[in-house]
Amino acid sequence: MKKLAALAITLSLMALGIEPQNTFADTTTTRWGMTKPDVGSTNWGPKINSNYDIIDNAAGVGITNTFTQPNYFTGVVVIGGTTYSGSGDAELRKDQNTTTTFRITNVNNNASAGAELLLTANGATSNDPFLGFVTNAQNWAMGVDSSASSAFKISKNPTLGSTDLFIIYPTCQFVTELKINSIEFTGITGSNTRSVLANPGTAATDGAVYLAYVQAGTSGDPYSLYSMGNTSYWSAGMDNSDGNSYVISNSSTPGTSNAFRATLTGVSMLGTTTNNSAASGWVGQYISSTTIIATSYPTSSQYGDLVALALTAGDWDVTGVIGATANGGTISQIAIGISYTAGNSSFALVQGDNLNFGPGPTIAADAGQTMPNVRVSINTPTTYYLKYRSDYSVATPKAVGRISARRVR
Repeated sequence: MKKLAALAITLSLMALGIEPQNTFADTTTTRWGMTKPDVGSTNWGPKINSNYDIIDNAAGVGITNTFTQPNYFTGVVVIGGTTYSGSGDAELRKDQNTTTTFRITNVNNNASAGAELLLTANGATSNDPFLGFVTNAQNWAMGVDSSASSAFKISKNPTLGSTDLFIIYPTCQFVTELKINSIEFTGITGSNTRSVLANPGTAATDGAVYLAYVQAGTSGDPYSLYSMGNTSYWSAGMDNSDGNSYVISNSSTPGTSNAFRATLTGVSMLGTTTNNSAASGWVGQYISSTTIIATSYPTSSQYGDLVALALTAGDWDVTGVIGATANGGTISQIAIGISYTAGNSSFALVQGDNLNFGPGPTIAADAGQTMPNVRVSINTPTTYYLKYRSDYSVATPKAVGRISARRVR
């Protein structure tokens, strides 16, 4: 019966104009082939072989490619009907002692013509559509891990979810091109490129770490580099040649033109090199209030406010200076202070700290007083006053002065 079935297949193919391609001497395998020459070429084109093993009662369809140009197939090949129902894996195999290449090519030259390799897992939600790469030394997997919120992964393992080396979650909003090697992100023209380091975990201890790591180098520097048009550079990171200090440098490598340097023994920053002023709220901000018109002292032995200065929240060094004239009076002493209390009040004034007494002016000579740095650390805007006092008789002395503050942090 098997031989009659083979004969029937042979006669059917011959009726279609397909001649037997080759009959092997072992008589167990009969093959029929259909070949087509390439247009305008003497090379033989695709060959479809139908194999029937009389002994093993097995049948199949194979494709061989013996041509050089063009390198594609047209039409459809169906194996085992419309649905593959074998118990094992469907396999496309080629046996040759060179690199094996399988191509998916759309030969249509319309602008909308594309080519797609679609992996679809239509089963349970735990199924993963992925590609596997296998060598004798290492297995890799690349695809969608349904057990991890459908994240796209590259795993150093035959399956996804174990030894994951690269993960992109569906919630990521990258508008970038990722190149592994010098890890480069290229944004779309006219848009900002965002590199997001996100930990999707919800535990209180979950964090995110950007690590620049030099494993065994004795002179290499781990650092970040920022550039505008490859003409202006800033770098930030560790300078191995400077005791592994952390530096911010106005150059393409750490350690050259440092603007900031930090070690375990201290921090240093580059100061301004021109006659500008620190902006409001920045370290180094300077403000002052001055009166150059002589102002009469308050009643003898009482405190007054020569000038006032409004400070914003922060840590300040506040100083003051007074120049006094007798104005025909007889003065035994004068005082200078810095305080946040207004009017005739000595509250919060402490001699030797923010209060200083000294000899007063005479008819023959004026007198001056200074108040060195007084630290003012406040968390709300507060007005501070340059306090002045004089113990006098006959006539009221007068004074000019300044109160100033420098933000130290």
